[in-house]
Amino acid sequence: MSGLVMPMVTVVKLTVTIASYSGYLQAMEVFPTCIRQTGCSMGSLVSGLLGTLGPYIIYLGTVTHVRYTYVVMAALTLLGALVATLMPETLGQELPETLEDAANFGENQKYWKIHQRRPSRTNRVDAVNMKPLIVE
Repeated sequence: MSGLVMPMVTVVKLTVTIASYSGYLQAMEVFPTCIRQTGCSMGSLVSGLLGTLGPYIIYLGTVTHVRYTYVVMAALTLLGALVATLMPETLGQELPETLEDAANFGENQKYWKIHQRRPSRTNRVDAVNMKPLIVE
């Protein structure tokens, strides 16, 4: 069991790092240019403050039943996943520049819509002749 602790800690640290980096990238795309630094800093501040709750959640398992630790962590994970699905899609969208643009960003997007990628200019093919289509 003790031989598994270090690889498990390494994997957890890797996933936390990837999650925080992807959250930071998403925040940079959604905040308008005029408040982008303030918004990203606020997101980092809130994530740091919430990260300080980790030891207290682990301590909860020593004071009460150990399952409460897993229940709290699972609930927070599911809540974060649910909230992340409400974020607007930024692929192929013009990012907001002003606060008014940010207020209107993503209004016309449906929740269950799967974004279809547009074929690139080099990959378009004429369906009749099966030859590359050159778009000017």
